[in-house]
Amino acid sequence: MQGSSFGRRAWLGILVAAALACAGGGEQTLDDVRALQDSGAYAETLAPLRELLEREPNHAEANYRLGLALVNTGRSTAAVFPLKRAAADDAMARQAGLLLASTFMQMRNFEEAVAAADGVLQRDPENEAALLVRTQAALGANDAAAALSSAERLVALQPEDPGYKSLQAGSLMSLGKLDEAEKVLVAIEGVPWANDPSGAGKTCLVLANFYGRFRASPERAAAKVKECLERYPDDPALPPLAADSYDQVGRPEAAMALMRQALEKAPDDQGLRLVLAKRMMTEGDRQGGEQMMEETARTSGNPKSWLNLAGVRRTGGDPAGALRALDEALALTPGSEEYKFARADVLMDLQRFDEVEPIAAQLEEATFARILRGRLALERGKPQEALAQLGPAIEQWPTNAGARVLAARAAYELGDETRALSELREATRSEPGETDAALLLARFYYARGNYDQAIEFALRHTQKRGTAAPAAHQIGIWAHTAKGNFESAHRFVDDLRKNKSGDFAGVALAEEARLVAREKNPDAALRLLREQSAQLGDPAYEPALRTLVEFEVAAGQARQASEFVDSLAAKRPDSAALQALRGDLQFSAGNPSGAAAAYENALRLDPRSAVALAGQARLALAQGRTADAVALFDRAAAAATANAPYDYEAAQALLARGDTAGARQRLDKLVRLHPEHGGAANDLAWLLAAQREDLDRALLLAESASQLLPGPEVLDTLGFVRLARGENDAAAAAFQKALALQPDYATARYHLGLALAQKGDRNAARDAFRNALGHAPFPEAEQARSELAKLDAGDASK
Repeated sequence: MQGSSFGRRAWLGILVAAALACAGGGEQTLDDVRALQDSGAYAETLAPLRELLEREPNHAEANYRLGLALVNTGRSTAAVFPLKRAAADDAMARQAGLLLASTFMQMRNFEEAVAAADGVLQRDPENEAALLVRTQAALGANDAAAALSSAERLVALQPEDPGYKSLQAGSLMSLGKLDEAEKVLVAIEGVPWANDPSGAGKTCLVLANFYGRFRASPERAAAKVKECLERYPDDPALPPLAADSYDQVGRPEAAMALMRQALEKAPDDQGLRLVLAKRMMTEGDRQGGEQMMEETARTSGNPKSWLNLAGVRRTGGDPAGALRALDEALALTPGSEEYKFARADVLMDLQRFDEVEPIAAQLEEATFARILRGRLALERGKPQEALAQLGPAIEQWPTNAGARVLAARAAYELGDETRALSELREATRSEPGETDAALLLARFYYARGNYDQAIEFALRHTQKRGTAAPAAHQIGIWAHTAKGNFESAHRFVDDLRKNKSGDFAGVALAEEARLVAREKNPDAALRLLREQSAQLGDPAYEPALRTLVEFEVAAGQARQASEFVDSLAAKRPDSAALQALRGDLQFSAGNPSGAAAAYENALRLDPRSAVALAGQARLALAQGRTADAVALFDRAAAAATANAPYDYEAAQALLARGDTAGARQRLDKLVRLHPEHGGAANDLAWLLAAQREDLDRALLLAESASQLLPGPEVLDTLGFVRLARGENDAAAAAFQKALALQPDYATARYHLGLALAQKGDRNAARDAFRNALGHAPFPEAEQARSELAKLDAGDASK
């Protein structure tokens, strides 16, 4: 039988594991552990090391060896604690500190990586490995001065090393010392790297990027990229880097062509296939990219490929597909805690909560289990319990952006907006492309009227995370519009129109029309939309068509809108979207039977048509079938890509039925995910004030709603919240603002009476109640009569 290193290692693992089972002393155990780890059998050393540390918790080498085993079995987070213990011991400080620093780098916790490297350098100032980690970590932490200091020490130690000089150049660029950086790069161009066969090619591309980014010369940069590829034609590491360089100078077509050529040369290179697949999805071919990723995963037999595919599917809104990919990964590595953790996370996306706790209970990695239990508590409406789990998890794994987003949601629900914003900022800093933290920050700041910050984070989301939906662009458009920066808003519209992650032309045109209506007037917006009438029957342009109909109805031209939609539907009888819009127009015109027929036609064409299901829900609500309406709104929300309006309508339907608990639960979830939804913020603020619960949060929501929807109803809610808080002067002021906008608003007049009565201004309160009762019937009329009677009775008793 032919021997193999794997076979020898496996037999050695069995023999040493048997010896470990019989070993009594700590030093004997460590001898055996060393032998086993030297053979690469790290997993087999976990149990004996933990047993030894139970007896001697501060044993430096045992802590180091445990950290080493955990790192090599994919449990970097758990490795931090034993490595920190080992690094505190003089005898193990160097090797444990280096491993700790590199582990923090892997976790993208750059500040901690710098600190760990500094610990090594205090004892060994010329340790090249520590200086190297410190330089790279300082660059990652955007501390260019610290990076340059370390890089220059490396260059002093190895003056001829081009890799160290490349780091020096990068640090100089970050400090804005461009002439010095260029001089260093030119000096090392073409010099081979001793420890990286691709180093010279990478230096060439760094110089190309320098020309494009810092010298504002895209033509020179593109020419340099071409030169690099011609100079190093057989280096397989360069094409993905060169493609990124082309992207930076606005040549995405050249980048795509390059990657396709590279794959033709090396069709079995799984790394190239993965890079090309992701690029295809970025360029708009999501189906083709996913198919290539799945083929790669199946042919490579690499569980990491399935994990990557799961991530793409999850980001794209396909949790069921993500779960299938994770099951494939676990079939290859059934013991992987990382994949079990990811699977449990996706199960929660699918609301299969009962399956999560058994997985959490099986995990040895406490941090994984805490994050799962934290999210589970949050999904079940227990934010305090969620934070209790997530806080320690974040301490152990501070760069886990997903855990920070969960903590932010929990803190926001508890009214701690300061912590929520802090957690989201940390998430965008540590892993800006891994979560929607930047988008959530953009939503938060827009909801609070902080438009500059909203724009900043909307841009960060589109640049770092990419987009599978237009939400970040829309926040940017709305924020610039609110500031009166119409030119900048138009740039966001253009960027959305050109975005290749999805077909957003219709959304872009709809947003442009609303922008023009604000910038000029509604007639100008109508002209813009009518000029595009030839395209509006295309399903991709449905948002723009709906905007046209909305503006025409508002202008008193409902018949013209209906005739136009009918003409489009006649040309495209297979369009469910057009049939659903016909139904909406019929419903608005007071023709429920015509609306019902149109919605049925739409659903025959597309059983998952969200707009048709929502239309049927509104019909059911108008007919008093509230339960049916809620169920239909839920189906519409599940079928829609952006379901906030349907979730909100379902909550309103529950309120109409008197189910305040159900409505509050839905509104709670909605404002967590969409703080920019003014209607949801307003309604939840009202419910909280009516129930005299969490009045601080109620005020926050009411103030946010008044920024988003500055109308009389929202001002009335703000006054009602202030009234519940005993802030009578501020409450009266809010009610008076509402009445200035709508003098016959009887509910606001009644509420003003309550505020005036609580202030002790009985005559003004009496006048307010009488004035309210003099208008048409309103929901609080009986309460107004009762309050007026109390005032009269009180005066009579005197």
